[in-house]
Amino acid sequence: MSMRSSDNVEREAGASPVGRRGRETGSPEAEASQAPARSGISLSEETKKKLTLWQMYLNAVKEKPLLTKSLTTGVLMAVGNVAAQGIVIAKGKQKGISLRKVLSFVVFGVFLSGPLGHAWLKFLNGRKNKLKGQKLILYKIALDRLAFGPCFN
Repeated sequence: MSMRSSDNVEREAGASPVGRRGRETGSPEAEASQAPARSGISLSEETKKKLTLWQMYLNAVKEKPLLTKSLTTGVLMAVGNVAAQGIVIAKGKQKGISLRKVLSFVVFGVFLSGPLGHAWLKFLNGRKNKLKGQKLILYKIALDRLAFGPCFN
């Protein structure tokens, strides 16, 4: 019994040089969608959609980093607040979800935390210094925890 590679099987089946979703095989989208198949991992359609959504998010971060990070922060803060309120509700200390609290977290995330976090990381990553490797990482962590962290606690 001979082992055939997936390339040989596709050629024998008459596969064209166009990827599975109609894209050329050299495009980044085609490469990303076909990489797991070449490694022998089969992905469900749901997983392929998630990869596509992740790729869309990464593209949005490249194209409009401030807007994307601000909106992402707002959404994550809303989800976190709803989860926290759910715990309080489960303990019997609150009767229902307070939309006012959720919206205040969204506004805080979109207009303050997101933009400030973006600017801070841009500052940290843009600084020129002589440190390399782990020392650079420790330096950035120390600056972040000592200078930026206390502002939000």
